[in-house]
Amino acid sequence: MKKNAFRLVSLLLVIAMVFAIGACGKKGDETTTAEETTVEETQDAGATEATGETAATSETAAETEAQTEGQTEAQTQAPSQPASEVPQGKEAILAAYTKVMNKAKQDKPAYKKIEFQKIPDDSQNRKVRKGENTIGRLLGVVDSLGVMTPEDKAKVEELQKGNDMKWFPIHKNSKGCLLTDVSAIKEAKAEKLANGNIRLEITLVDEKNSQPAAENAATSPSKIGAMFSPLAKADIDNTLNSGVVKAVVRDIKYDLTFHDCKAVLEYNPANDQIVKLEQYMVIRIDAQGKVLLLGDFDLTQELYNTMKTYDFVY
Repeated sequence: MKKNAFRLVSLLLVIAMVFAIGACGKKGDETTTAEETTVEETQDAGATEATGETAATSETAAETEAQTEGQTEAQTQAPSQPASEVPQGKEAILAAYTKVMNKAKQDKPAYKKIEFQKIPDDSQNRKVRKGENTIGRLLGVVDSLGVMTPEDKAKVEELQKGNDMKWFPIHKNSKGCLLTDVSAIKEAKAEKLANGNIRLEITLVDEKNSQPAAENAATSPSKIGAMFSPLAKADIDNTLNSGVVKAVVRDIKYDLTFHDCKAVLEYNPANDQIVKLEQYMVIRIDAQGKVLLLGDFDLTQELYNTMKTYDFVY
């Protein structure tokens, strides 16, 4: 998401940030290209994804699903099994994901990345209880100022081999995954593809006001922050509590509920190298307050953030 969005002090943009930046972490400049790429999308059946499309049918069988199993913690190494075999159960799937992600952070491969957001306006994704005109104006600001990056305008970023991997999940950390508690996993699947690669899908349980892991921290204060890179609620609060905002806004209250957040990882089991990684974050924003001259507002809005990395070169 655009860095300069955090520098604007207009009231409307600040309120719009509640909707626009809940999905992804603040980041520095990265080299981008004007090229756009279409990448194969994967999602759970019946789940809503940022593009609004349904995923293609799985390539082969060998799928395993694991149900929630108490508070057992996964080890950093998968249980002993041949490298080519599909990991079975939440613990083994999480261990395999962690191993491959941590290896990528160390190896620093070249790769391409694309990220985009969506704020749907249908009745399933937006519920306005008060201030429909106010909400319409605020979301209009999001569109006009380019705070959001829709899929059709998203640019491909090309990261060179040896890059610092600072903005590869998880952000600002030497590890690619800090999650160890398998009770945080809502669903885990693994399958062997026709090309011999293994694809993992991990969906986490719902979590309110998730916090990112601190820079180079060994643990995360939240489950979502241990696998994804959400924006810290404190960053939004600091903006909303600034003097220029408090002069014209009253009683702003909001919560960000991260739900159905899913990571899809395809890797080569012969060398544990990533083929592609996709992360989908869905954020339910419950917000209410009063804006000078615009009136009260109270709504629930779903926001979808999609991040895809591919074309890895080790």
